[in-house]
Amino acid sequence: MSYTKKIKLLALDLDGTLFYPKNYFTLITNKNVKMIRDFVNQGGHICVVTGRTLKIKKQIEKRLGCKISFIGCNGSFFATEDDVVTNKVPLDNKKMVELVSTVDHNYGIRGWLLMGLQDKMYAYTNENFVVKSLIKFATFFRFAYSDKIVISKKKFFEVLENEEVYKLMPVFGLGKKHNDDAYEVFKQFRDKFSEFCTLAHSVSSIEITGVNTSKGKCLLDLAQKNNLNINEIAVVGDSGNDISMFDNFPISFCMNHSVQGVKKHAKFVIKRVSDLKNYLQEENEDKLFN
Repeated sequence: MSYTKKIKLLALDLDGTLFYPKNYFTLITNKNVKMIRDFVNQGGHICVVTGRTLKIKKQIEKRLGCKISFIGCNGSFFATEDDVVTNKVPLDNKKMVELVSTVDHNYGIRGWLLMGLQDKMYAYTNENFVVKSLIKFATFFRFAYSDKIVISKKKFFEVLENEEVYKLMPVFGLGKKHNDDAYEVFKQFRDKFSEFCTLAHSVSSIEITGVNTSKGKCLLDLAQKNNLNINEIAVVGDSGNDISMFDNFPISFCMNHSVQGVKKHAKFVIKRVSDLKNYLQEENEDKLFN
């Protein structure tokens, strides 16, 4: 099977996209791996564009058997195939400490997550010991998808005050009620805090990143630095934080399980990343560009 040479880079979201359907032991399904390897073996490149931290990059490279570039924390930094980190847009430490301290005991927030370039996340919750134990238990049983989490209010604020932080997440709980609560608070936060950060609603949490950050913006910067035309990049995602990619890159794919409000921004809809092979074949170029 020969892939078109007109698409030089695949930009792939992770959760709900490359990591769909979930395989808790191998990280990425065999069909998705084969499609990616075939594309890379024919000269293509892969950029993962995710809300996750840099820690996951090496796991993906090991599974795919190739080097990848990486946009993390919803466009807050970029890492080259050789792990050089650029385009860093950290949060304002002082303003984030003020934000957390101001809203911590209000709005129904159950806990906080903090992400940087470290190999672990930091979290704290005002809930009791049982809840903390359940968080650790649930994290462990995500297996290949799990992240190292340090649950400590003291350590959380030490990092928030003194180190580069790229993503902050207030978490509201599990279930539809908490999803709805998160969305209502997101709208309030957007009105109050958007001057010094970027906010996105994500199921039962809110994602807070640096000013004017998005997956699409960071990917545009990457394309410009590498002399890539926007028509030479195919983007794939499934959620609201992928819309900035869909809106900036004409060759866009949304996952079929996504909500209609996200799907409408993409040119194509697919069930699996492995289905890209049906679009990237040389004989299907007209389908891509018309």
